[in-house]
Amino acid sequence: MHDTSVKNNVDWKRLNAAFDEVYALAPEEREAAAESACGDDKTLIDELKSMIAATELAENKGFLGANAFVCSKDIVESQELTLPERIGNYSIESELGRGGMGIVYLAVHPELRRKVALKVIKRGMDSDEILRRFRLERHLLATLDHPNIARLLDGGTTEDGRPYFVLEYVDGHPITEFCDWNKLDIEQRLKIFQKVCSAVSFAHRHLVVHRDIKPSNIIVDAKGEPKLLDFGISKLLDPVAAGESLATTLAGVRLMTPEYASPEQAQGGTVSTASDLYSLGVLLYELLSGRRPVNLEGKPLMDLSRLILETDPPAPSTVISESITFEAIENTKDPVSPDTVAENRSERPEKLRRRLRGDLDNIVMMALRKEPSERYSSVEQFSEDISNHLSGLPVRARPASFNYLAAKFIGRYKPQVMAAGAALCAILIVSGAAIWQAKVATDERNRANARFEEVRKISNLLVSGWDEGLGESDVSHDARARLASISAQFLDSLSDETSEPELQKELAEAHLKLGHEFAYQLIDTANAAENLSKSEMIARRLVSVAPNEVSYKDLLVRVLFKKDEFFGHTDLEASLANRKERLLLREEMHAFSPIDELSLRGLGQAYGDVANGYLETGNIETANEYFRRSISAYRQRIDHLSRLPESAERDEKIASSYAMISHYSVLHVGDLAGALEAAETGYLAGKSAYSTAPERPSSSSVYIMAGVSLGQVLQRLGDNARSEAVFSEMATLSKAVNDKKPSAYVARKEYDSYLELAEFSNLRGDRQRALEFVRLSDRARQKWLDGDSQRDRSRSIFGSAFHNIISGKLLISMGELAMGRERLISATQLLAKVSEREPMNNLRTTHHLASVFLTLSDIEAGRGVCDHKQRPFGGVAEQIAYCRPDHDGRRGALQASAASKDYLQRAEQILSKLESSKLLRTSDANNLAIARERIYGTETVLAARK
Repeated sequence: MHDTSVKNNVDWKRLNAAFDEVYALAPEEREAAAESACGDDKTLIDELKSMIAATELAENKGFLGANAFVCSKDIVESQELTLPERIGNYSIESELGRGGMGIVYLAVHPELRRKVALKVIKRGMDSDEILRRFRLERHLLATLDHPNIARLLDGGTTEDGRPYFVLEYVDGHPITEFCDWNKLDIEQRLKIFQKVCSAVSFAHRHLVVHRDIKPSNIIVDAKGEPKLLDFGISKLLDPVAAGESLATTLAGVRLMTPEYASPEQAQGGTVSTASDLYSLGVLLYELLSGRRPVNLEGKPLMDLSRLILETDPPAPSTVISESITFEAIENTKDPVSPDTVAENRSERPEKLRRRLRGDLDNIVMMALRKEPSERYSSVEQFSEDISNHLSGLPVRARPASFNYLAAKFIGRYKPQVMAAGAALCAILIVSGAAIWQAKVATDERNRANARFEEVRKISNLLVSGWDEGLGESDVSHDARARLASISAQFLDSLSDETSEPELQKELAEAHLKLGHEFAYQLIDTANAAENLSKSEMIARRLVSVAPNEVSYKDLLVRVLFKKDEFFGHTDLEASLANRKERLLLREEMHAFSPIDELSLRGLGQAYGDVANGYLETGNIETANEYFRRSISAYRQRIDHLSRLPESAERDEKIASSYAMISHYSVLHVGDLAGALEAAETGYLAGKSAYSTAPERPSSSSVYIMAGVSLGQVLQRLGDNARSEAVFSEMATLSKAVNDKKPSAYVARKEYDSYLELAEFSNLRGDRQRALEFVRLSDRARQKWLDGDSQRDRSRSIFGSAFHNIISGKLLISMGELAMGRERLISATQLLAKVSEREPMNNLRTTHHLASVFLTLSDIEAGRGVCDHKQRPFGGVAEQIAYCRPDHDGRRGALQASAASKDYLQRAEQILSKLESSKLLRTSDANNLAIARERIYGTETVLAARK
C-alpha cells in the first residue's frame, strides 16, 4: 500500500496524460516508456508504474471479474474513504455508491430537511475539459422535467474546486430487482418499461442522449414508478464524444457499461438516440428473459468490442431453458434455474416461452439490430409497438402477412370468432366480396376524414396563429381582422359537418380564442360577443348531453368567465348571475373530485369571484361570507397538497393558496392574525419552491408574489421594519429575474416594490433616498416598455396610467407637488386615450378617471392625498382607488380654486352617467356622494335625497 500523504501531492493531470500515452504501447515497452514520460519525478514514475501494473492485472483477470482501475483504491479512492460532513449547503449522511468517475452520497438540505442524492466528481478526474462539460451538462439537465426522470435540484462546487450535482433522491430498487422481487408478470413489466421509454423519449426531444441506460440507473420506488438516474452524465464524461475510441482509451470503457452498450458505442463511433434505443432493447431482453443478449462475463477487456459487434443474440424465448450465472438476480452469482426465472415472472417455463415467442421476440430483436438505421426510428415507435402488442394489434417489428394479421384479429375477438365457427364456410365464400366492399367504404370514409382533417388543421392554424408567432408588431390590424374572419367562417363550416363531442369541444375552444382576439386585439365588440356566444352554446349542449363529463363543465366555466371579463362591467347584476352559475358548475365538478387540488382551487376562485360580485353591488355582508368560503376552500387545497411528495410545483401551489387567504383575510374578513400566519407560511413555501427549482419561471414568480403579500400584511400591521426588508428582497429578486427573462408580472412587482421602498424612506424622513427609489421604479417600468412588443396596446397603456397614479400620489405625499400633479394629469390623458380606442372599455376607464379627478381636486384645494395610515390595504400598489384625506372636516360648499372645482365637476359628471345607467358600484357611489357634497354643500345634497 502506498503512502496516502504522497498521493495527495501527485500531479493528476500529468499522471493521466502519461498513462494514456504509455498504456497504448506494447506491454514490453511500457516500463521504459514510463520512466521517459515522467522525467526525473520519481514519485510520478512510481505512481504511473503502479497504475499500469494494476490495469494489466485487471485485464488478465477479465474486465467483469476485476476492477479495471484496481489502483484506484490506492490512488483515487484513498482520498475519498473518509465521509465528508458537508458539501456545499448539504449535510452528508452516507455513501450511496460510487463509479469510475464519481461518488454518490445521501445528503440532507439543512433548511428544507429534504433527502437528496449528491454526486461529486472524484479527485483526480477533474481535468479542465471534464469540469467544463460537467457544468454545461448540469445546465442542460435542469431542463429535463419529467415524472420518470430524477430531477436535478441544485449544483455547485466543492471547496477544492470539484463540481457536484444535487439530484432527487429515489428510495427504491433497480428495475430488474424490483420486477423479480415483486414477481411481476410480463404485462406488468412491459408497462413499467414503457414509462422508462417515455422518460428517454422526453430527453431525446430535448436533444439529450443518456448513453448509459442500465438497471442500476433505473430505480423503481415503492409505488412502482420508475425513475431514470444520471441523465447525461455518461454523455458528459464519455471520451467518445471527443473522438476517442474504446480500443485506445481505457477510461472510455469505464464510462460505459459494456453489457448494455450499443455496437457503435463499443466501436467508438457516433452515438445517437439509436444508441439509447439499443440499450433499452438490452434492458427489455433482460426484463423478459432474465438474462442479457450477449454474455460478457469473464471476458478479457480487449475482446469486449469484438463480442458486442459480432455476436448475434438468440431470441428471448429461446433462452428461458438456460441457467443464469451473472450477478443480476438477488445479488448472487449462484446459477439461477429456468424455473426460478419463470417463477419471478409468475409463469411456468414453457408458458413463459410461448408468451415471449412471436411479437415480443421480434420487438426486442428489432431494437437490438447492429445497424442503427435498422432499429426503430425512435423510442416512441418502440413503445408504440409494445402498446400494439398489449392491445392485440399488429406490430411494426413483424412482417404484416395475411396469417399474422388474421391471427391478431382472432386474438382480439376470440369469443366472437368461436361463436361464429359454425358459419365459417359461409364467411369464407362471401369474404372476398365483403372485404372489397369494406375497402371501398373505408377508402371513401378515409377520404372524407382527410378532407375534414385538412379543414380542421387550417382552422386550428389560423386560430392559434396569434399565440404561436404573429406578434403585435408583425401583423397589421387589417390582416389580423381578415385572418379572424376567415377562421370564423371555417369554424362555422366545421360546425355543420360534425356532431362528434370531442370535435365540438375543439370548436368551442376555437370560438373562445376568436372571442378573445376580437375583444382584446381587434376591438370588435359585436364579433367578440358572437364568437363567445357560439362557444357558450356548444359548451352548454355538451354539458346537457354528458352532465357527468367534468371537462365539458370546465369549458363552460371558462367561456362564462371570458364573457364576464369582457362584458360584465356593463351589467353588474348580470355579472353576479354569471359568477353564481360558474360557482354552481365548480361545486358540481368538486363533487366528482372532492380531494382534487385543481377542483379545490377552482372552487376557491369561484367563491372569491362571487364575493367580489356582491361587493360591487354593495352587499358587503354577503360578500364577506363568500370570502370566508373561499378561504376555507383554499385551506382544504393546502391540506391536500401538504400530503403530496415534496416538489417545487407542490410548494408553488401552497404558496399561491396562502397568498389568496392572506389577501381575503385582511381586505375583507378582517382577520389580521390569520392573514399574517398565512402570509408567513406562504412566504416559506414560495422560498422552498424557488430554492428547489430556481430555473422554473413559475417558482420565482410565486416566491415574489408570496413575498409581496407578506410585505403588505406586515405593512398593514405597522411592522415597517420587517415589511421594508421583505420588499427590498423582492425588489432585488425581481430585478434579477427580469434581467434574465422579463415577464409582465415580475416587471410590475419590481417597479412597485421600489415605490414601496420609496415610501418607507420618506416615512423615515430620507427624502433623497425616496426620490432615488422612485427613479429606480421609473427606469424599471421604462425597461419593460422598451422590450414589450405590445406597448402600444391598451393593456400596456393602462399599466402606464396606473404607474403614474401610484407614483404621482407618492410624490405628492413627499412634497413633490409639481412632479406628482404632472403624473396624475398624464394618467388622465392615457385613460382618455384608451377610452377613445376601445369603446367597450369605456366603463372600466371611467371608474379610474373619476377617481383621479377627485384626487386632483383634493390637491388643488390643498387637501393633499391619503397618508400611509389611511391608504387602502396593499400599499402604493393599491393606490389607484380614491382615498379621502382625513383632514377634510369641513361641510358645505368649499371655496376652492377654479381648478379644484373643475376636477370635481368632471368626476361628478362621469359618476352621474354611471348612476343613470345603473352601473354605479359601491365605491363609485361613495365617490359620487363626496363630489356632490363638495360642489353643492351638505344641506343641498341631503335635501335632494329627501
